[in-house]
Amino acid sequence: MKLIIDSGSTKAHWVFLEGEDMIYNIETEGFNPYYATEKQIKNIIVSQLSKDLFNYTINEIHFYGTGCSSEKNCNIIQSILKHYFRAGYISVNHDLYAAAVSLLGRDRGIACILGTGSNSCLWDGKKIVNNIPSLGYLLGDEGSATYLGKMLLRKVLRNELDKKLTEDFHDSIKMNIHEIQERIYNYDDGNRWLAGLSVFISENILHPEMEKIVLQNFEDFVKNQLSKYMGYQNEKISFVGSISWFFKPQLLKVMEHYHLNTGVIYRSPMEGLIQYHQKNNR
Repeated sequence: MKLIIDSGSTKAHWVFLEGEDMIYNIETEGFNPYYATEKQIKNIIVSQLSKDLFNYTINEIHFYGTGCSSEKNCNIIQSILKHYFRAGYISVNHDLYAAAVSLLGRDRGIACILGTGSNSCLWDGKKIVNNIPSLGYLLGDEGSATYLGKMLLRKVLRNELDKKLTEDFHDSIKMNIHEIQERIYNYDDGNRWLAGLSVFISENILHPEMEKIVLQNFEDFVKNQLSKYMGYQNEKISFVGSISWFFKPQLLKVMEHYHLNTGVIYRSPMEGLIQYHQKNNR
C-alpha cells in the first residue's frame, strides 16, 4: 500500500492506494514545519485521522508539503511519519516538486503553481533543474491571486474602474482606503487578504475590465517568470492552482497569444500525484 500526502499550511490531503485502487481519501488541517511545532503536527495526525489507518501495512509514503525545502524540515516530517506508520520507504519533498511530479510525471517541461502565490520550475523528468524565483507578493508573485488583488485595489483606489464596479467592490468589503491600508500592512496575513479579493474578480469576470485585469496578470507571469527560462517557447508548460483553474479561459488565451505549448491544468496537485504513483514505484 502507498500513502500520498499533499500538505499546505491550511489543508492536507491524504490518499491511501492499494495498487490502482483508492482505499481511503481524507482531508485534515495542514501543517508547515517552519511554523508548526512537532507536537502540533502530531496532534493533527492523531486527532484528525482514524486510528484504523495506523494499522495499515504501508510500503511507501510520499509526502509533499509547504515548508519542506530544507533538509531539517524534511527530517522532522519524516521522523513524525515514521513514528505513526510502518513504512519501508518514506520520501519528503516540497510543494514545487509535487507540482512537477503531478503535472509532468517523467516528462520534461515547465511546472507552474498559480494559487495564493506563484512559483515555477523547469523539470527534466526526474528533478528540478531550474527555478526562477517568484520573489513573493511584495516584489513579484505575478500570476497569483495576491497579484490579482493588488491590481484590483490599485484600480479601485485610483478611480480607474467603472463606477458601478467600484461601488460594488466597496459594498463587498465595507472598508475605506485607510482601513484597507491598515489591513494590508498591519496584519501578518496581508497577502492572503489580498488574494481573497480575487473572488470579486471571479464573480464579475464577464465585465471587460475584470477580464482585462486577469489577462494582464497572466501576461505579467509570462514576461517576468516564464520568459526567463531559456527555450521556454519549446517547452510543455503545465499549471496547478486555483487561479489557473478558475481563470482557465483567460490563461489559455494568453498562452495562445504568446504561441506557447500548454500542457495540463489542475486545480490541485493530488489528481496528478495519484495517477503518477498508481503507475510508478518510488
